[in-house]
Amino acid sequence: MLSRNESNCRSETTYSVYFEEVLQTVSSAKQRLEDLPPSAKLVHKTLEYEGECTQKELVTETRLSSRTVRYAISRLEEKELVEQRVSFRDARQKLYSLAK
Repeated sequence: MLSRNESNCRSETTYSVYFEEVLQTVSSAKQRLEDLPPSAKLVHKTLEYEGECTQKELVTETRLSSRTVRYAISRLEEKELVEQRVSFRDARQKLYSLAK
């Protein structure tokens, strides 16, 4: 049977491994964002705060042109920072969110 201290030690180890993985994921995303244009960084930050958005919503929120938002999304998709899916409300529209 494990003593109470051994049990806590395992939990702390598990949390530290998980925390390290999270830090690596965050730093990896930051590295991939570094060489992107400011518009892509703005779109990424908007998705971070607003959650899932359509292109039209991103245009409204960022006050960038449609063309600039399209370009930013394509660059973010190249770096695998953004995912898209079809909207269930309107199949003509795509919803964009941060990649998991």
